Amino acid sequence: MKRILAAGVIAAAAAALLIALAASSIRLDEPPTSRALTEPHSSRGLSALLENYDGGDYAAIARDPTLARPEVYPSPAAAAYREQRPLLGELAWVVSLGDPDRVPIAMALLSVVSTGFAVAALGALLARRGLSPFLALGVFALPGVLVTLYDMMAELLQLGFITVGLLAWETRPRRTRWAIAAFACAALTRETSLLVPAVLIAMDLPRVRRRPGWPTIQLLLVPFVAYAGWIIFLRVRVGAWGFAARSGRITPVPLGGLVPSFRYSPYRASAVPWIAVGLVVLAGAVALGRRDIWYGTAIAFAVMGVFLGWNVWQRPDDFGRVLLPLYAYSAIVLGSALWDRRSLVTLHRARTPAGSGVT
Repeated sequence: MKRILAAGVIAAAAAALLIALAASSIRLDEPPTSRALTEPHSSRGLSALLENYDGGDYAAIARDPTLARPEVYPSPAAAAYREQRPLLGELAWVVSLGDPDRVPIAMALLSVVSTGFAVAALGALLARRGLSPFLALGVFALPGVLVTLYDMMAELLQLGFITVGLLAWETRPRRTRWAIAAFACAALTRETSLLVPAVLIAMDLPRVRRRPGWPTIQLLLVPFVAYAGWIIFLRVRVGAWGFAARSGRITPVPLGGLVPSFRYSPYRASAVPWIAVGLVVLAGAVALGRRDIWYGTAIAFAVMGVFLGWNVWQRPDDFGRVLLPLYAYSAIVLGSALWDRRSLVTLHRARTPAGSGVT
């Protein structure tokens, strides 16, 4: 446990340093990119980092936690889409004590804590598989992680909640309530997290004919209910559904977004290598990994990736954030499989009598 906590503390310290460096060096010369057009804007410091990417949308929730001012967005559909992931913004509202001027520092603190949380959770997974928890620090090298960190977005928090939920789910005896709470928090952090309880429901379906299977599936529906409740609240509050503003982000045609991005994306030089890395690691996990909940989660995010739109696939910062669980869990599944094979070979050699000819 001490090593897991140490990995999380190191990650949080590194996150604080990266945010400080980014805040001290950023200068926004162009108009801010925040979709909340009437929110406070800045060209430097922590506030500028929020303007630089989607972090400004979470900051808008922190300044208006009850969504009383949807007019800060260009349209009701844009407001519903941008505010469908409320948890990080609501937490920032709590940390800032409701003071709009404290929102940037609150967001920075949450980004630091989210990084430490995600690394500690991945460290616990690695330790459970016999690997060093410090290997979880490799999450910094994954696509989209650095921009998630210093632009103060929600994907590391999502990864932490999903990992904690899955760890609680596979513990014996199972910590069902902790797992369901973590999955519900993950769903309110980013809606793609609902893939995880969907995978667990699919894995439990063979047991539904037996009476004990139904309560488990009913509990796994709680994250869907939590997210649906928020979406309905948004519909009532702002007068639109969040799905209406997703043009270019999803496609009904398999690979209908990935293929055009190869042809037209100005970021091909960085995107293609990371896509290749994801495919290689996933293929290794499929070929060598155990068929468990981590494997199933990685596969579910891979299937979702097939239907991502062209503008998501353009940059590693974009598809890397959306597919962060795929990259993280595929790497761990593959790494632990290779480690298990090495351990088995070592054990076999240790048990082989001297002079048997085995080397």
